[in-house]
Amino acid sequence: MCNIQQVYEPLKDLASRDSSTVTAEEAIEIAKKAEIGLDILFMAYAKAENMDLDPDGTATCEAIGDNMLKLILVKH
Repeated sequence: MCNIQQVYEPLKDLASRDSSTVTAEEAIEIAKKAEIGLDILFMAYAKAENMDLDPDGTATCEAIGDNMLKLILVKH
């Protein structure tokens, strides 16, 4: 299973490196992991929204956004 560290850390590292130090194969592998991570994020968001008693309300969107921001900030 893929967790946030397996997706975010390599992406963060790649973004901080000089482009001359990155091989195409390495960049593609990191992009594939990022794609998987985004797919999981979108599925989790959809599931959370479907579980909400008021899916048209903004509380779910705001809570998910706040939680994602906390996860990202904790990793910095």
